[in-house]
Amino acid sequence: MYSWAYQYYRRKLNGKQQKVYDRIYRCWFTNNRDIQLPPFLLDVDTASEVVQAVIKDHPEIFWVNYYRYTIRHSVLNDRLHFEFYFDDYENKQLSIEASSWKKRIVSKLPKHFSNRDKAWVLFDYLARQVTYGKQNDGYSQTIIGPMSKNNHISVCEGIAKSYKYLCDEAGIPCIIVFGDVNFGENRSGPHAWNIIDTGSELRHVDVTAELESAHYKGKASQSNFLYTDKDMKNYIWNRKRTPLCY
Repeated sequence: MYSWAYQYYRRKLNGKQQKVYDRIYRCWFTNNRDIQLPPFLLDVDTASEVVQAVIKDHPEIFWVNYYRYTIRHSVLNDRLHFEFYFDDYENKQLSIEASSWKKRIVSKLPKHFSNRDKAWVLFDYLARQVTYGKQNDGYSQTIIGPMSKNNHISVCEGIAKSYKYLCDEAGIPCIIVFGDVNFGENRSGPHAWNIIDTGSELRHVDVTAELESAHYKGKASQSNFLYTDKDMKNYIWNRKRTPLCY
């Protein structure tokens, strides 16, 4: 049974955009870098919105560099070409590793825990495990960085994707939010976080904001866990595209 969060951003698209979304999704899962679409179906704005929707809905697709792609138009069709971070063999190996990682972490959650309690355990785990830092984009911007056996280094996008990846496995409705944040001098700019469904309420969760405190104290606090929209005073995002958290 699918939750409201399943392919949440797909449902925000119009019918034409959903067709493009489905085509991109299917091609990416077969490691197809070149995607053909019917002519006149695609423009730059449509492509950007749809590509981001697929990426936010499916953190398990870690091999696509969605920041860099080309669009070619012709009378016969439109073509999208994407660059991949990893080759086909690496994709397969990392997919196996990622799946094993999420199953191992989620299997440790007590069965009697509520969604809220499970979400907190996953929040605490990532906050303690991950160090904020930049690697190559294939690691920093995806689930591969946080789960990496080498150093667990990632930036906010990879962390938010990893939180959703784990929540999806645990059955906790969760989406990724892209926006901006201002934490003060030298700590402002683009940011990514999550919205989860605790079972009784929808709330914002920002694992990245908790990293420094969790590493210093050895455990996470709940200061960046379960925010309402009103609590998000330093955050800016398209509120029309996300559910209300009140």
